[in-house]
Amino acid sequence: MSRNKVYKSSYKFNQYYVVDNDKKITKDSLSVIAKKDGEQNIFDTVVAVLKSKNPEHVAEAMRVNTQPPFLIELIAENIPREYERTNEIVKAYEMISLADVNLGRAFRTQNYTYWKYAFLFMGRGVAAAKKQTYKKFSRIITPTIYTKLSKSRKNRNLKEQVTQKMSLKLHTSPKELEKQLVFYEELFKDNEQAYDLKQYFKLTDDEVKLFRSRKIPASVEKKRLTKLRKEQELEEKEIQKQKIIDAKKVELKEESKNKKEIKVKTKKDTVEDSSKTKSTTKSTKKVTKTKKSSNSTTKNKTESPKNSSKTSSKTSVDDKKTSKKNNKKKSRQTTLFDF
Repeated sequence: MSRNKVYKSSYKFNQYYVVDNDKKITKDSLSVIAKKDGEQNIFDTVVAVLKSKNPEHVAEAMRVNTQPPFLIELIAENIPREYERTNEIVKAYEMISLADVNLGRAFRTQNYTYWKYAFLFMGRGVAAAKKQTYKKFSRIITPTIYTKLSKSRKNRNLKEQVTQKMSLKLHTSPKELEKQLVFYEELFKDNEQAYDLKQYFKLTDDEVKLFRSRKIPASVEKKRLTKLRKEQELEEKEIQKQKIIDAKKVELKEESKNKKEIKVKTKKDTVEDSSKTKSTTKSTKKVTKTKKSSNSTTKNKTESPKNSSKTSSKTSVDDKKTSKKNNKKKSRQTTLFDF
């Protein structure tokens, strides 16, 4: 194919074909191409939302390169300046609240398709809240909340410091403590209690001003310091007494251990001594037995003739006694025939 010929492929811009069926480009075919979407000024968008009732015009005006939270605050700040009827103001703020809900969902879930619904509520919803447009001039004002936040920045920093210090002692999150600071204002009304809380949370004088306007008197501090010193002295004395008692207990335990060890040693010594004495007695008995046996043998040798004569004399005496007994007459028993 030659270069002069029109390409068969057709270019598609915004869902329309530039080349006609005749494969020729003319001025009329260029009208099909849509214009580039232009960005609007943020103040023009607010004016369009508050002044117009045409939804297409409002949708075009909402093409702004700004953060949605800032745009919501800007529209919400200027609604009562433009709208006069209370019914319209209520409906407009309902739309603002729905837009804020969808923005919160977008930031919380990281699903930014909710931005579409947020822009729809804050744009077309606020524009549709009015019955008719107002033919008056109203100056667009920036949100006052940012100026208030900048002024109260010091107070917010002080709250953050205090909640961080208190969260370490109370084991709670700083966000929860911010809700409970109102109750601590009641606790800080009493001077002595305020001083105790200041010392417990380690707060400075500037941080105490968050809970009470007046400074804690110096006399209260002196009284509390003297009381604390006395209490510390009493505690130290009690600690010393407890140390002495503990030392005595340890000494008694050591003494009892030593006594037990001595008793065990003496028992062992006595057992050993008894075993030694038993062995010595056995050895002495053996020696005495051997001596007795040797002595008996010698005596038997020397006294054998004497013993033989003694035994013979003893036997003769016994024979004589028995013979005398036999020589005695036996007594006759008397019977009935004798009479």
